Amino acid sequence: MSRKFISALSAAALLFATPMASFGETPALPAAAPAQPSARALQLAKRYVAAIHMDRSYVALMGPMSKMMMDQFQADGLPITPEFSKAMQESMVESGDIIVQQMIERLTPEIARIYTEDELQAMVDFFESPVGQAILAKTGQVTQASAKFMPELMPAYKAELQKRLCAKINCDTGPYMQLKPTST
Repeated sequence: MSRKFISALSAAALLFATPMASFGETPALPAAAPAQPSARALQLAKRYVAAIHMDRSYVALMGPMSKMMMDQFQADGLPITPEFSKAMQESMVESGDIIVQQMIERLTPEIARIYTEDELQAMVDFFESPVGQAILAKTGQVTQASAKFMPELMPAYKAELQKRLCAKINCDTGPYMQLKPTST
């Protein structure tokens, strides 16, 4: 595992967390979550997923992910021709569409299980409303604004990640030495 891998993984984690991020501490799941969601909860979860345009949210991440991957390929010395760039973009979108649909199919029953029917109904009511749709439309602008700060914040995030990781595992010797922060 290299520093490049840690950098790419860190950036990907931040990008994927952005559209679905919550603020503050994540509360623990209720102990008695139903094993099987009701048919109504499943229907509401599907409406919620559609209302928040979950598919578009994840597909929109392909652009920044593609740039990160292209930058990494270039850093690794691969020739980045216009043909390669076009093929990469198309392949990422095509692959992303498939994976996003599979993720949504798997996530929807979990959403139905995690939230109560009343919570799902409230979320559907809100996100299907004009105000909910307007807020969702502006979320992309917030995500773009946050992307401006990403390059500035990534070195500090990477350093903090390495420091915390090496506090949990031994980075002084062996295969993880390359992860040890260069300055403390």
